[in-house]
Amino acid sequence: MNTLLIKTCLAQMLNANIETPRLRDDGEGLGSIAKTMPLLTAIVENLAERLAARNSGWVTANEVLTYLPVSLEMVTEVMDGMVDRQVVFHGGIDGLNVYEFFELIGEKSDEPIGGKDIYTGEELNDADAIFSPETRKRLEAEIRDRAQVDAWPANAVWQHELLYVTAGVNGPVRLAEVAGHSRLTLGQVKNKLKYLAKAKYCVLEETGGQYSYRFPQIQYSAEAYHANDEAIRRYPSSRRDEFEVKIMKMLLAWIAIALGSLAAAFILRIHFFFLLLLGIGIAAAATWKILTAQEVIEPKQLA
Repeated sequence: MNTLLIKTCLAQMLNANIETPRLRDDGEGLGSIAKTMPLLTAIVENLAERLAARNSGWVTANEVLTYLPVSLEMVTEVMDGMVDRQVVFHGGIDGLNVYEFFELIGEKSDEPIGGKDIYTGEELNDADAIFSPETRKRLEAEIRDRAQVDAWPANAVWQHELLYVTAGVNGPVRLAEVAGHSRLTLGQVKNKLKYLAKAKYCVLEETGGQYSYRFPQIQYSAEAYHANDEAIRRYPSSRRDEFEVKIMKMLLAWIAIALGSLAAAFILRIHFFFLLLLGIGIAAAATWKILTAQEVIEPKQLA
């Protein structure tokens, strides 16, 4: 049986909309990040300024995200709020969303990001750390409270994964390359790259009839990625893409079992009621196995 058409239709239905779902709508909205998450707002602003100082005055939301277990949309909302067209400007460089700090243009700081609390400035024993235990505890509380009303982890988990896979690549990457290094299916990666390109977190390019995606070059260590991924996966909504894949597998298994039962009934002349009970048992076992299966694939960087 050719299941390609079925897989394609299911993938399109499951990935038709990857906008972050809202868990609750009380008529007043969720509230801006600046109002509901003041600590995150201050941290993003400080991080953006520190990173811009190291990069001649410009920074992207992609780079800031690598330091925080949140979504690109949350970081972008804060950085958009910084734009005043006097000190901070927002523009496009090579088709990418870029934030420019006017006073830092042409400057190049060698000051490390780690070693100090990014919020309080407190000296830390760990040269790579950017949060003190108190700041981390407060930030986790803000993030947890937001996750109760906004399913931002559904987007954050795959955004971090794709940024990690493409980090360090100096040039365009092809869809198949990204999918081959990711936990996501080819159809999921295709939809998500289109989403990122539309929002200008990456750029869609065409060369000789072949489509590829170019990301701003950032560094994202395996240690930092796994820490962020673990923090995001504490929230149930982060499992959306994983659950979509499992649903697709279950539907395909049920279809295969149903067709096999019908074929056996006509060809082998086995009583249909017996085959129905057998099919239900096999389907239940297959469903349990799919739902309880643990991921064994780990994302790998292209660079």
